[in-house]
Amino acid sequence: MSQPIGIIAKIKIAESDYKNYLKTKEVKQLASSMFYSIKHTDRNFYIFQYTKKEQTLYVFIYYNYGNSETLKGIEFESLKSIQSFLTAESSGYLIGTLDCINLDQEDFHYAYTLEKGIWTDHKKLDETRYKEVLKDTDRLYKLLDGEFSDKVFSSRIVDTTIVKRIRTLQEKHRIENLVNRLHEASPYKPLYFFGNYYYNGICIYNPHQRLTALLEIDPHTFIQKPYGGSDHKHVVIDNIVIATDPQKFKKLQKLESVFYTSSEAVYDYKGHFIPNADPKTFKLEQEGIAEDANYIYIFNTQIPKVEVGEYKIIDYGYSKPIIIYGEKAIYLNSNKLEQLNPSTFEILEIYERSHNTFTHLIKAKDKDGVFIIYQKSGLNASHLNTPIEVLRDIDIEQTIIEYQKTSHNLSEKKTNEEKLIDEIEGDDFIEQYNKNKHSLDFLLKINNYFYQCFQKWIKSKDKAELDKILKTYHIIEDTAWVNPHLFHHTACVYAALGEIQKATEEIYKACLFGYEEIKAIWGDEDLVILHSDPYYKELQQYYETNIKILPTPLITTEVLIRLDALSVEEIQSLAYTITKRFLIPDKSHVLLMQKSNSPNDQSWEVYLSLLQSFFNHVLKNSTFSSSLYKKFKDYELMPASGHFEQFKYQFSHAHIAGPTLEDCRRTLEKVRASLDRIQNAQEKIAITNYINQSEIMKVLGEQV
Repeated sequence: MSQPIGIIAKIKIAESDYKNYLKTKEVKQLASSMFYSIKHTDRNFYIFQYTKKEQTLYVFIYYNYGNSETLKGIEFESLKSIQSFLTAESSGYLIGTLDCINLDQEDFHYAYTLEKGIWTDHKKLDETRYKEVLKDTDRLYKLLDGEFSDKVFSSRIVDTTIVKRIRTLQEKHRIENLVNRLHEASPYKPLYFFGNYYYNGICIYNPHQRLTALLEIDPHTFIQKPYGGSDHKHVVIDNIVIATDPQKFKKLQKLESVFYTSSEAVYDYKGHFIPNADPKTFKLEQEGIAEDANYIYIFNTQIPKVEVGEYKIIDYGYSKPIIIYGEKAIYLNSNKLEQLNPSTFEILEIYERSHNTFTHLIKAKDKDGVFIIYQKSGLNASHLNTPIEVLRDIDIEQTIIEYQKTSHNLSEKKTNEEKLIDEIEGDDFIEQYNKNKHSLDFLLKINNYFYQCFQKWIKSKDKAELDKILKTYHIIEDTAWVNPHLFHHTACVYAALGEIQKATEEIYKACLFGYEEIKAIWGDEDLVILHSDPYYKELQQYYETNIKILPTPLITTEVLIRLDALSVEEIQSLAYTITKRFLIPDKSHVLLMQKSNSPNDQSWEVYLSLLQSFFNHVLKNSTFSSSLYKKFKDYELMPASGHFEQFKYQFSHAHIAGPTLEDCRRTLEKVRASLDRIQNAQEKIAITNYINQSEIMKVLGEQV
């Protein structure tokens, strides 16, 4: 994931010259850019402040996404154009950085200094100027709190002249929509409002996240808000509609913590109602900490004040433990520590470890002595429900030493190979396998383990390494077909042991289950001992004959039977690799195969039924893959639900880029055609009702 980029500037300029600069077309373009950012909710942030006392303009433009071209765009040109208004007394800098979080000079795309009214690009700054930039940026960065669409109107982060222009552009856009375009909106030619909101002549809707027909919202009075939008009677957060007075609805934000209050209620960051919260007294104190008259809120967890008594917060903040130290109870994040004595509780030290996950070890004491509080998976918002251990009967100092040792001495940590051996040879391997027996990732680990063991055997000729492979293989043999690479390893093991028949049986399994690197088997020096075996020769001949006809093997009944025995989730997790590994036929292909082989053989009906079941499971719900659909969109076996999932995918993406809404219309016709092919009346009614009752059909005002 790339870091946010940014433009940072400090320009000393006389107030009269600055006011003239504000009148230029370049500053109007800057206002338009800010309006675009607000309208499209792209999470960019602008600070554009002039201080009369210092006669200095400070600028910080934070781009959530962008590249080096972004840094030389409209905003850059707008700032460079100020040169016409500078004098010999003007000084400052203009920085473009590809990482505005860390501000390392190695990431500077340009570094202009301003001396005597002239810009000069040094690429890098001298130490004095660099420290000045860091100091200024530290102050400006603290203003990047919340949403720009809110702060630009509620605080003085942007010059009032520019803010007025933004408001003018907003109103112009709203009037243009209402007067000239609202009546033209239709389901397949919707009108874009702002953010992710559209109007299609039927309703306002947001095509992203959880699509919902916002039927209550009046498009004539729908306007943009920092949290989403509102009409005269409702507010909308993403796709949640709340009936309330928008004038009394507020967004509260401290860094990543967000709440909303109306005159009637309090809502969490997703717009969900918080029971019993008091909107009149509700305050967001710090990130992760809020309170009202009756409760303390740790992120979104309510803790009754009556259970805590008088309290203070020991520590709080991102990645740090939130400790509520009350006269009646101690809370660590949302966990009440029942084992502790509140009246004598005292924090002695907090040891932080941030390698991979944020974890903390807290040394504390109460009337029963010194102890350690430890939460293995972290003490931040994403780990609130992780069990907490209070450790008393241990060597406190040694535990702290070990904790810090694993934190800082990373060179002493185990290698990936050692970790893999521990995992596969550990006592809980069977338990882990039973949880992940159809997981490609888990079976890949076993494959890597087999490889390691066999390589050790090649070097040492220690049969114990081969025994390790076979011991594990006998545990996982029933599901090894999911990753047929495993059969290559086991064939090599049996060949090394001189067990020719077992080795060739493993090669047969590799062929049967679609080993994608099967060609490597025929040239593997570890399998030379098999080359004179008749069955091995037969398998090789079969492969070489069929590869000329079908580069990818046809999926077999046995594979389909194994897939059919899995859960829908397991089938869907394997769908992509199965369709890559095998040729999947359509109904017409199966009928041709039946005709050319044995017309009276009932196994073809079983095969066709299993194929239909496979398609029904793979292409019917939210785990649907658009790339899979493209492979099979013209198949008669493609279920109506598969076409419908593609229709929903296209509809969402048509509002960004790629497919058009006309593409959606054509896919909806495929849904209807597929429904017409269903012969079972009850099945047809059930699927038709499911589609017609969906939100997307409500949005479009259609039925199939």
